[in-house]
Amino acid sequence: MKSPKSKAIRSAITWAVIFGGIFMVGFLLFQIVRYSNLKAELELNEKKIQTLPHIQLATADSTTLYDLNELSNNEPLVLIYFHPECEYCSAEINELLREPQKLAGIKNIFVTFAPREKVAEFLITHPIEQIENSIILFDDKYVFAGEYGIQSPPQTLVYDSNKQLIKHFRRVITIEALEQVLPDL
Repeated sequence: MKSPKSKAIRSAITWAVIFGGIFMVGFLLFQIVRYSNLKAELELNEKKIQTLPHIQLATADSTTLYDLNELSNNEPLVLIYFHPECEYCSAEINELLREPQKLAGIKNIFVTFAPREKVAEFLITHPIEQIENSIILFDDKYVFAGEYGIQSPPQTLVYDSNKQLIKHFRRVITIEALEQVLPDL
């Protein structure tokens, strides 16, 4: 005959296994729904940005706002979302600075949400101004990141002269990668 203590332990273990199983199934269902919603949101963002959106971004002095859609002037446009404290961003910009003349025929827009002081420090070692036809804009209200569904930098978007998205890179890019999507580079 089993003691009442062993019955109580067996019962507690049984209930723990049942609740643990229910918890695991609930957690897995939650993750599936979460992943599904995230995937749907990314697909929606990708559809929204197929044509260069109208987003207002500020210059360093905060006195001028530029509309991204109006900056292309019928030329290819590369949007580079970066942050000065991001090592991957630093590597990407160093790569682009390796051959800045190759980027001269396109509009290069560098977008960041970083404080202006951090960007000024970054520009000392990463002279983006060496890239002809480039501008740095500030996403003070996180509108750009929200519209594009950006979770973290670096991300680069390439638009053709008709303001249509060619490629959305969610990683560090190289000059060679840009040459593949913009053969006239």
